[in-house]
Amino acid sequence: MVKKNGTNVDRTNSRVEVKSNEDFIFPFVSFILSLNANDYLQFAFSSEDVHAQLVALPPNTTPPNNTPATPSVIVNIKQIASDIGTTGPTGPTGPQGPHGRTVYVDQVYGNDTTASANPYAYSFQTIYGGTGGNTGNSAIGKASANDCIYVLPGTYTEPPITIPTNVSLRGINLGAVTISPANYTANPTNVVTMGTGTRLEDVTITASTSANVGINGVVFPNGTAATSAKLRTVVINATSGNTGSNAVNGILCSDASSNNTVTSVNAVQRSTINVSSANATGSAYGILNSGTSYFSVRDSTIFLHAAKRRNGCVLYWRRQYQHGLYFRQNIDD
Repeated sequence: MVKKNGTNVDRTNSRVEVKSNEDFIFPFVSFILSLNANDYLQFAFSSEDVHAQLVALPPNTTPPNNTPATPSVIVNIKQIASDIGTTGPTGPTGPQGPHGRTVYVDQVYGNDTTASANPYAYSFQTIYGGTGGNTGNSAIGKASANDCIYVLPGTYTEPPITIPTNVSLRGINLGAVTISPANYTANPTNVVTMGTGTRLEDVTITASTSANVGINGVVFPNGTAATSAKLRTVVINATSGNTGSNAVNGILCSDASSNNTVTSVNAVQRSTINVSSANATGSAYGILNSGTSYFSVRDSTIFLHAAKRRNGCVLYWRRQYQHGLYFRQNIDD
């Protein structure tokens, strides 16, 4: 059990059973906690049997079985995110920019109603209300500028998500967090829309339908200051089984009048985009960058698979900077 500042932390208690007096066990537990300066933690242990012990062993110096000392308890603490100003890191991918507090999303133990009353003390269950939920009482609905929404493992079925200005959305692990549309009623269906100063990282975006609608995995909309909107280590899967004429795009960067100007900043990096379409006449793009936008991509892989069509299946750029990209295209005969 964990105590923070002398108070029990909810859902940190674990129970371990030992079958006999000769058994030895090595339990392992992990927790994600929000800590402020001067907070302290205590780790508590209790047993129903007076003979149970936490044992620390001295080193064995006798060859060939010499071993170092064995501690009774090992505590590893890793900082995930911090509030240290404009260069605050967000894990192994480096600087993120202005960073405030962390809002957690936990599909198993989170509760939107409880967390909405105190977003920094409790975990939400949904990113943006889930299927038929209250979007206002979700992590997106309650996040403030410079917050990091940190998502624990799960497949999150959500309505179209627009990341608020200067908010980042990050999964605990690329393979552990998947975001999918709750429905495909909108045409096109946009899974995630970026905003100015936003960041999407370590998540898988999956949209797959046979409905006669267009699909956009991630959208950089008109007027977005793409110099500060970034995708890092993201997988996008956009699949349409419909034979109609709607477009399927992994990433859409389009503007009607305002430039999404990117110069030296890499808007998309270390990501994989998979686009598959059965449309006979509609377009399928790994990345569609139109208008007068500049868009920067590097160290990413794009796969395109499409049925035979009039316009083919292509990657389309109006203006671009691209480095370290790998392209693969399949078109059925």
